[in-house]
Amino acid sequence: MKTFKSDKFWNFMFTLTFISLTVISWYLIEANNIKLSDLGTFDLFIIGLATFRLTRLLIYDEVFYYVKDYVKKFKTEEGFVKSAAILLTCPWCIGVWMALISLVAYVLIPYGKFIVIVLALSAISSFFHLIITWLGWTIDEKKTALKNQKNKESDIRENNNLAD
Repeated sequence: MKTFKSDKFWNFMFTLTFISLTVISWYLIEANNIKLSDLGTFDLFIIGLATFRLTRLLIYDEVFYYVKDYVKKFKTEEGFVKSAAILLTCPWCIGVWMALISLVAYVLIPYGKFIVIVLALSAISSFFHLIITWLGWTIDEKKTALKNQKNKESDIRENNNLAD
């Protein structure tokens, strides 16, 4: 039962940390007279794409496998280590943190908008890659099905010729 309470405590601490960072970010945004309501649909789309790319980069891409492999070692541990391991391997969990980072970078950091746009372009590139891969698989499946159909027809013709 100690592990259960400890894990809940650290999950709660991570939640408090996120809320604190969100409040600090909001304060800094307000202090700099930045109106989030001035962000347009395009801005939100770019921030969303950057969030997707950061999340994918951390959770799925090979570049950060060393982080994922290191963290997986601790999923059986207790407390802080286990909670951190879960956070760093869960796309839904880390995605919220990446959204905050993307937003803050976009509106507060001088070159942050550039970085967020680069990440967004990378996300678009990822989508193109996924679409092209899917199309390739679909075409290969259709080629294989057509080849199998032709082979069956050929076998039927051969069987009919042997029967005659």
